[in-house]
Amino acid sequence: MKPVWTKRAVRRLSDAVIYIAQNFYPEYASAFQADVASTVEAICANPEIGVEAFPYLKRPEIRKLLCKNKKWFVYYRIKKDVCEVLSIRHALQDLADSLSGL
Repeated sequence: MKPVWTKRAVRRLSDAVIYIAQNFYPEYASAFQADVASTVEAICANPEIGVEAFPYLKRPEIRKLLCKNKKWFVYYRIKKDVCEVLSIRHALQDLADSLSGL
């Protein structure tokens, strides 16, 4: 299975990398980006690895997996031959705005 990144996921990853690089260290930003890439690879190898992201919405195809750093989630949807990466969110971020458009 191959990953397909939505515009939202690309934008959120890019914004997070820039924020981390500017406010902390560029090395942290690189490590974060590598962690997200590794998580997406794991998802593509085993799409059922994550848990249902929003059980109360009854949308079992939308799943999430916590990155190795234990601070960021990758939200994704399993489709026929692809794993659609929907978003990247910090574990402490409010999800209310993430629900629109899914």
